[in-house]
Amino acid sequence: MMDESSSATVLLIPSEKASIVGRKNGLSLSQLLQPFSRLGTSVPFRSPLKSYALNNFGVRLVEPQEMQPVSLILDLYSIALTPY
Repeated sequence: MMDESSSATVLLIPSEKASIVGRKNGLSLSQLLQPFSRLGTSVPFRSPLKSYALNNFGVRLVEPQEMQPVSLILDLYSIALTPY
């Protein structure tokens, strides 16, 4: 079973029109699209070695302001790789 931590992340960059629609409804673009981000059925996934059934498959929708700066991620990665 797939949980949100292992689901794909999709970066949303809304157009001006999409931002206007969202503001009219008091929602961000990711909030508007949230109902369409998860399937309630099993999704077949095939790799060269094996077939899988992904249950509750979905994507995590994020907007640029929700993303962490890459430099912070790279700093944490380099710290993790530094030998003691």
